[in-house]
Amino acid sequence: MRRMLQRLGCQYRREVGKIVSEESEIKQYLKENGISQAWLSEKTKIPAGKLSFSLGGKRKLTLREYATICWALGVNTDKFLKPRMPV
Repeated sequence: MRRMLQRLGCQYRREVGKIVSEESEIKQYLKENGISQAWLSEKTKIPAGKLSFSLGGKRKLTLREYATICWALGVNTDKFLKPRMPV
């Protein structure tokens, strides 16, 4: 997990909530793949209430939570990110 966090780099550290296209996309991924929030909560050790608030858009995910969710789902950390526009 440490490597995954390092790979995301500093530009993503402060604004995870803004780079995740929408927490609802993670929620949609769970639904499409028959994965429950309870299972994800248990696998990631993120409390169920906290996870539910995050996936419902009422709370932003931390970088560590986002990376842990991607790890638990077996997807690349780029899976739910918005494309970055050149500055």
